[in-house]
Amino acid sequence: MRAELARMGSNLNQIARALNTSALGGGPGPAIEDVARNLEAARELLGSVRDELRGR
Repeated sequence: MRAELARMGSNLNQIARALNTSALGGGPGPAIEDVARNLEAARELLGSVRDELRGR
């Protein structure tokens, strides 16, 4: 479960870093497809963690 949580945190950090860099004028923003892909990966991992905690 720790590995899943770490991957989820990594995905969310990647999104935040890219958006913050863009907002500060440090480069173009991430493609919406990339953001959507990372958010979906985080959702899937969160679902896995939730199921594991519920004993499924």
